[in-house]
Amino acid sequence: WGAAGTGPDLEHAMIFGRSAPSVLTSDEDRRWLRERFEEECLGRGASVQSARKAGAALSVARAVADQLHDLHVGTPPGMVTSLGVWSDGNEYGVAAGLIFAFPVICAGGGRWRIAP
Repeated sequence: WGAAGTGPDLEHAMIFGRSAPSVLTSDEDRRWLRERFEEECLGRGASVQSARKAGAALSVARAVADQLHDLHVGTPPGMVTSLGVWSDGNEYGVAAGLIFAFPVICAGGGRWRIAP
């Protein structure tokens, strides 16, 4: 949805294959989108910092360490994680030649596969 500190782009957000504005049509949805949604997105960094009791840099460092652990040790059976990998040959319809965050299963030793 963009870099930290930028508002969300609802025109490109999809919910079950449909554009977010075409799904979020109730009066309550529209009120939430208009009054709270952008503020909640923009305040996400502060929310993460408060919940983790750590700054954004430490949060990123923890995420990197967790990702490296999964890549080299493997994810537990049944666990899927997200990893930015080449999109070539994926079954999700993402164009080839991109680095894209897909659900993956890590087998250890740096090996991974895109989860079905």
